[in-house]
Amino acid sequence: MATLTLTESDLYYFDPEAADKTCRFVEKFCRHWEGKWAGHPFTLLDWQRDLVRNLFGWKRRADNLRRFRELYLLTGKGAGKTPLLAAIGLYCLLGDGEAAPHVISMASSFEQANLTFDCGKKFTLISPDLA
Repeated sequence: MATLTLTESDLYYFDPEAADKTCRFVEKFCRHWEGKWAGHPFTLLDWQRDLVRNLFGWKRRADNLRRFRELYLLTGKGAGKTPLLAAIGLYCLLGDGEAAPHVISMASSFEQANLTFDCGKKFTLISPDLA
């Protein structure tokens, strides 16, 4: 998988604390609910951690807001997109500190988009802290 290399500039900087905060949230509050990993914490894979850190760590110097406000993710079936996107959505809803967050999950069908919602719902149901 190709890695994205970004560099700081007059417009953007990298905030490692903001990047790591999101990873800590996911790994602390999100737990698998089915299969052999049921009950175990959602440990981010290397590519997932890199993606999350880039998504939440890069900020605009002008206003300190995130550089990236949208994510379009394409990976193969079974790569872990659904739980990753559900965990990111929960972070945006509960951990990002925004007063009225608006999180949207889009897919090629309602059923597909609903998988992410259901995953987030299950993360919440099995976590007393998220509930």
